[in-house]
Amino acid sequence: MRKHLFVAAALTGLQWCVAAPASAAPVGEPPVAVTYTVTGSPGQWLLNFSFTHQLPGAPDDMAIYFLGVERNELAGTPSGFEPYQGPLPWSNAEYGGMGSYDVAWSRTESGQGLLPGETASGFVALSLEQVAPTSMPWFAWAYSPSGAQYHGGGQFSYGIPGNTPPFSNPGFEGVAIAVPEPETMGLLLLGLAAIAGRARSRMGRDSA
Repeated sequence: MRKHLFVAAALTGLQWCVAAPASAAPVGEPPVAVTYTVTGSPGQWLLNFSFTHQLPGAPDDMAIYFLGVERNELAGTPSGFEPYQGPLPWSNAEYGGMGSYDVAWSRTESGQGLLPGETASGFVALSLEQVAPTSMPWFAWAYSPSGAQYHGGGQFSYGIPGNTPPFSNPGFEGVAIAVPEPETMGLLLLGLAAIAGRARSRMGRDSA
């Protein structure tokens, strides 16, 4: 009986690992999709964030130009962006948001930011925690130079009484989920498959 339970547990773990990336994905299509991978070691974790601009029905010129994450130190910046030059931590409280963020990036003077449908990674933060964080709060601001407005959901901006969406300068907040590196997931799957295989082999010998 124990051996049957052992095999079932191993196979259940294998199924969970295969399904994990899909279950970690946000439900529906959030205006800004954010994930990150983790490398490094305890006290020196590197979190590589990827931001995707998918604001539904956003104006063609509405770009994400300012973004950041919580509880870390800046460790890398992608092309077209630069470390935010203003005071940190950045707070969205006076604009209608909630979070306070220790790391932030802004587009360069010559950059345009992320336009609709674009993705950028390389927003790297250093975590000094002993255990790698599995989720991380983030924020992003978008702007339309032409003044066109975003009518979709999930936005906040300018928390002034009576001032409600839509906005040409919407802000967004959310929580990113860590996703495993492909090679890490592959090794984990191989290990679980090997455990299940050994257990099945033992069961075959014992039943012979």
